[in-house]
Amino acid sequence: MSVDSDWTAFEYQPPTAGAAAALGGSFVAAVALASFRLSLAVGVTAGGFLLAAGLFRGSHRIVTAGAGVMFGALCLLVGTDGAVVPALVAAGGIVVAYDAGRYTVRIGSQVGADGRATRAVVSHVGQTAGVTAASGVVGAGIYYVSPTQQPESAVVVLLAAVTLLISGLVLAGSASRSG
Repeated sequence: MSVDSDWTAFEYQPPTAGAAAALGGSFVAAVALASFRLSLAVGVTAGGFLLAAGLFRGSHRIVTAGAGVMFGALCLLVGTDGAVVPALVAAGGIVVAYDAGRYTVRIGSQVGADGRATRAVVSHVGQTAGVTAASGVVGAGIYYVSPTQQPESAVVVLLAAVTLLISGLVLAGSASRSG
């Protein structure tokens, strides 16, 4: 028996397309909130830096914490008149950043520095962005077409429900993979 001496250790590296999508979603959220209130964009930017640190360290927890900081900044928009469109665009960016970040860490942990995962990442992020955009359009349509204008806090509650739904799906998916 011969021993292969060319064995190399696994090296984690996030796929470039996934990191770009996650950071792009953070950027969209920051710009959307900056168009309404600059202080909220600072909070989203801080969450974006935390999310980036999680991407490059390969940590799901840090990515989730970064998305949580971004969502917290978005929740500060409650009760502000006329903030429906910036809130929905920012929420969409945050959802895409969160999902792309977690998917990027998972793919980077599986394929490492030598793997090619662009097609998988683009497909996954495209689906996430499409579903998020469709949900945002439906939510905005309901808000603007309803007979009485609902308060912005109802939109934030809807966004919180979507976040809980996504978290539940992520937890259910991780439980099925581990068990």
